[in-house]
Amino acid sequence: MLNNCMDQLRGPAPEAPHQQRVFMRCDVNFDMTVYGRNLNSFIGRAAHIEFLESDIFARFIMWSFQDLFR
Repeated sequence: MLNNCMDQLRGPAPEAPHQQRVFMRCDVNFDMTVYGRNLNSFIGRAAHIEFLESDIFARFIMWSFQDLFR
């Protein structure tokens, strides 16, 4: 299953087969002490949820990388 997912990412994009895909990484740090020490904070799930719930980071990414959202 993992190989199938990775093959789809490595292959050409269906909408533009002549272009290479670009992957970007954005490091964001949250104060997870409010969640305490539990499984969600240990595996990073709490940080992912915090990122999705805070629209300021989504707006920042969309504003900073406008050419990726066209």
